[in-house]
Amino acid sequence: MKKSKPNPMLKIAIGLAVLAVLGFFAYSLQQYYHEGTESGVMVCDNQGQNCKLSMHIHTNLELTVCGEKLRLPLETGSVEGPHTHKERNRIHIETVFPYDPAAQRITDTSKLTLGAAFDAVGVRLTSECLGDKCNGDLCGGVPGQLTMRINGQPDSRFRDYLWQDEDTIELTFE
Repeated sequence: MKKSKPNPMLKIAIGLAVLAVLGFFAYSLQQYYHEGTESGVMVCDNQGQNCKLSMHIHTNLELTVCGEKLRLPLETGSVEGPHTHKERNRIHIETVFPYDPAAQRITDTSKLTLGAAFDAVGVRLTSECLGDKCNGDLCGGVPGQLTMRINGQPDSRFRDYLWQDEDTIELTFE
């Protein structure tokens, strides 16, 4: 009995079908998933609207009150919002944010404010107070003042600052 050779046209048709399926799959992924936006993964509906950005980010806090390091409580805060784990003075958030792809920005940043992070761990922060010390309170016999630096640069947004992944935020009351 003689073996029949596959029809070359059949091979071409199968190859084109495989390429079409792969192309459609790649196009579909492009419509739904956009990696690298901010520092997370964005998922949108078919029309590229109603987007959500999933992020897991951290910030480092250096807190000093009258020359002493202030330590945030460990394992505090909600998993859906800012919280701490076992690392000292490191805030985490793993959540999904509403995202506008046209403007390329998160539309509700309330969970990313420094104020939300301090509220979540139960430590008072205002533009004048850190913990139990407020501007004018004595620090070593001298009236103290709260200052803020973000990645080494002076800043005055305090509670309104939108922290970003791997920021170093220094709050000093002296």
